[in-house]
Amino acid sequence: MSRFYFSNINIAAKAISQLVNLRILIKIFQII
Repeated sequence: MSRFYFSNINIAAKAISQLVNLRILIKIFQII
């Protein structure tokens, strides 16, 4: 159970980091 929980946290962290990267790229393109 705990292993499944931690794997879900890892997946969520990766998804959040990808969303943050996309938002940063969008801001950079808006500046350009």
